[in-house]
Amino acid sequence: MKLQGVIFDFDGVLADSEPLHLRALQAALAARGITLGAREYYSTLLGYDDEASLEVLARSRNISLDAAKRKGILSDKAAKFAALQAEGDPIFPGAVELVRRLGAAVPLAIASGARREEIERTLTHAGLSSAFLVVVAAGSTPQGKPAPDPYIRAAELLGVDPSCSAAIEDSRWGLESAKGAGLKAVGVTHSYPAHELQPHADLVVTTLDEITLALLEELL
Repeated sequence: MKLQGVIFDFDGVLADSEPLHLRALQAALAARGITLGAREYYSTLLGYDDEASLEVLARSRNISLDAAKRKGILSDKAAKFAALQAEGDPIFPGAVELVRRLGAAVPLAIASGARREEIERTLTHAGLSSAFLVVVAAGSTPQGKPAPDPYIRAAELLGVDPSCSAAIEDSRWGLESAKGAGLKAVGVTHSYPAHELQPHADLVVTTLDEITLALLEELL
């Protein structure tokens, strides 16, 4: 079966930005007397967009975060993240080459829980602004990951059949989203070890360099 398209997650797949998201969220929460450790972030929050992550945090901690407080946290977090991006916007090794390699053969999209402006800043910095025909970002769909909505929407806008397309993800939340939308899902061990991704993925790789057009077509 011929591959019709590839849909990438963003943070943790193309951009080595999860540590920046953690630092930005820690700063925004600390200003309100709430501490957040790296272990809790990676085990419970990483796969969600900013708004959903606050819902999960409030529920797990049994703390009250009203609309005004959440708005303030999200605003502070976004400002801190932008400042951290300005200091250095890391792209994973092999990311630019992979995007260009696959983009020469099939249309590409992004399905991410990151803010659109955060994605666009990184793509511009990496010289990849024109590589993706579609960007589905936070707030683009009724539900974010792990619901399948982001991948369903990205496939619709890209004009591809999900069952003939592949997703590249770094977390179980993202893999569940992609699989729920009907895509073949590749997990890359940028954020979690292989054994945590394997139950949710069709294939797990260690580096982006391992991903080829032929490999993705084999999954179909």
